[in-house]
Amino acid sequence: RILSVRNWVFDKTGTLTTGQWRILHADISKAQRNDLAVLFAMEKGERHPVSSAIKMFLRDKLSSADVLPEIKKSLVAQGGLQASV
Repeated sequence: RILSVRNWVFDKTGTLTTGQWRILHADISKAQRNDLAVLFAMEKGERHPVSSAIKMFLRDKLSSADVLPEIKKSLVAQGGLQASV
């Protein structure tokens, strides 16, 4: 069974990785710019390495003309985020 596994994901930042996450590819062709702006606004101010990778990736996709929406975000179980626009 283990030989059939194609992708492995480890979340042991600093233990198994350098803590420098990157997004190499994402299929965002169907995403609207507003959706990307909401995601960026959600991650703004967050310091987790995955959040930093998302922000770095989205900076290349959004322009300075894109308006970040006002959101209300809160933490959810297991350390995730949820937001209301």
